[in-house]
Amino acid sequence: MGVGVSLIPLVRFLHTMQYHQNVLKSYDRDDRFTGRRSRFWLVGSQFTVATVLLIGAGLFWNSFRNVIRIDPGFSPDHLLSARTVLAENTFTQGDECQGFYGQLMDRVAALPDIPEAGLVNALPLSDILFKRPFLIKELDGDQPSTAQGLIRGNYTSVSLNYFKLMGIPLLAGRAFRPTDENGAPVVIVSESLAQRYFGDREVLGRQIKIGLGKWRPWMTIVGVVDDVKSSGRDVSNEPTFYVPFNQKHLPTYTMRGMFIVAKTREAPEVTVKRVRAALCALNPDLALANIETMRDRLHESASNRRYHTSLMAVFAFLALVLVEIGIFGMLSRWVVDRQREMGIRMALGSDRSGLFRLILKQGLKPVAIGILTGWGVSLALQGILSGLLFGVSPNDPKTFLGVGIILFITATLACYIPARRAAKIDPMEALRYE
Repeated sequence: MGVGVSLIPLVRFLHTMQYHQNVLKSYDRDDRFTGRRSRFWLVGSQFTVATVLLIGAGLFWNSFRNVIRIDPGFSPDHLLSARTVLAENTFTQGDECQGFYGQLMDRVAALPDIPEAGLVNALPLSDILFKRPFLIKELDGDQPSTAQGLIRGNYTSVSLNYFKLMGIPLLAGRAFRPTDENGAPVVIVSESLAQRYFGDREVLGRQIKIGLGKWRPWMTIVGVVDDVKSSGRDVSNEPTFYVPFNQKHLPTYTMRGMFIVAKTREAPEVTVKRVRAALCALNPDLALANIETMRDRLHESASNRRYHTSLMAVFAFLALVLVEIGIFGMLSRWVVDRQREMGIRMALGSDRSGLFRLILKQGLKPVAIGILTGWGVSLALQGILSGLLFGVSPNDPKTFLGVGIILFITATLACYIPARRAAKIDPMEALRYE
C-alpha cells in the first residue's frame, strides 16, 4: 500500500506530461488548488512515516553497535565447545561423573590438534544456568545472608585450567590448584558477586555456603575473577561462583551435563570428529551436542538485535526511496500545473534563479513539516522503544538530527530536476496555453 501511495504523484505527473496542453486549458482553478493541497499533505505524511522509520533504524543500529562492543569477559578465539550428558540411570553418583569426565579429558588432551581442553557445566552464552541460593558466613558484625532474601548466584563447576583456557582474567587471589580437589572446600567468585555482597570489605578468606542444607560445607573464597556474560552481552552481569569440578560434596545433577571446551589448531570439523571418537571410545551410547566455536556463540548472542536492526533498516531504506519518488512526482506535477504562471513571471522580469528557488521552496515545505511531525511521533513512541534499546536513549538528539539532515538533503536532490526544468521554461511557449 505504501508503494502505491508513493507512486501516485509520479503516475499523475507522467499522465499529465502526455496531455499537459489540454489540461492547462481546461483545468479548473479550484480543482488545481484542491489537488495541490492533497498532494502536499500526502507527501508530508510520507516524510513523517519515513522519519519515524529512519529514527527507529538509527536507534536500533546504535543499540546493536553498543552490544557487540561489550567485552564478553573471555577470549573466544580458537575455542571449540560441545556438550554431552551422562545418563541418570547409569551415572548415579557424583564421583562416577567425575571419574568419567576425568578419563575423557585425558583422551581429549592427548589428541594432536588440541593443546588444551577443559570442562564447565554452564558455558558462557549457552543459556544453561544453575542458579543456587547461598549464605555468607557472619564475620566482624556483618549481617548474615538468609534464604529469605533470595540471594542467588550462578553455580559453575569448572576444571582447574578453565580460567586460563577461556582467557578469563583473575582479579584477586589465586586460581584453583590440584590440591583443592581433595582439600578444604574452596570457591572463586565473580567481581559482581564480590561488589554486590561484600562492597569494600575484604573478599578473600570469607566463606559462603552454596545451598541451604545444614550438611552443605562452608567454602572459602580464594579468588575473584572478571565477570563473564552468561546469557547475553546485553544482560547485566550476574553474581557467579565457581567450584573445582573434582571437588567433593558437589551436587550430582550439576555434573552430568558438561561442556567440553578445547583449544584448536585445525578446522573445527576435524577437531569435532576426534573428540567424538574419544567420547565413543569410552561410551558409545553418548553423543556430542551444542557443537559450536566460541566465536560463533559470541556472534549468535547478538543475532536477535542483528535481525531487528536489519529489518528496520530495510523498511527505512524503502521508505526513503518512496518519499523521494513522492516528492519528485508532486513537484513535477506542480511545475506542469503552474507552467503558464511561470511564463508570466518570466515575461514580467522574474529571473530563472528566482523560479528555481520558488520550486525548491514549494517542494521542501511538506518535507520540513513531515520531518518535524516525525520527530514528534518518535518522541511519543519513546516509551515503547526504550525497552528495545541498549545503551542509547530513545530520544537521542544525534539520531534525530542526523535523520532530519539526511531526509532534507535527499529531498533537495529530488527537487532539483523539477526545479531545473521550471527554470528552463520558455515564456512564449508557456503563454501560448490558456
